[in-house]
Amino acid sequence: MSVNLKILLSALGCASLALGVIGVFLPILPTTPFILLTAWCFSRSSDQFHNWLINHKYLGNIIKAWQSESGIPSQACYKAIAMTWLGMSISMLIIAKVWAVVLLCSIGLAVSFYLLRMRKTHVFTQLERRQCGSETRILWHPKMPKF
Repeated sequence: MSVNLKILLSALGCASLALGVIGVFLPILPTTPFILLTAWCFSRSSDQFHNWLINHKYLGNIIKAWQSESGIPSQACYKAIAMTWLGMSISMLIIAKVWAVVLLCSIGLAVSFYLLRMRKTHVFTQLERRQCGSETRILWHPKMPKF
């Protein structure tokens, strides 16, 4: 990989990291997609930045959950869908063009469908964790048989 491409990916990673951190405090801006983009950029441009991000106290958990394919917490999934539609609804009202409404609805439906089909996990409380000795369990996944 060329040096210029590594610099470009590092810059894109830093920009998406900044947007992801802003998204923690600004409910309309999503955090997870920007952090995942940051991880992808850093994995191709800088091992040092990628290792820092993976081992980060707060942001690293997002990436580890995504990479392990264990799923996302149910509450986070539903919150992401709600915030996506809230942000898109505001955008639809501001733009007020038919083509924009159709485009945003299409994107919203695709994102919602994707999130609803993802594997969901349940984060146990301290009491539940003591009783079963596990932090997460899989609730449902489209590829799993339903009993």
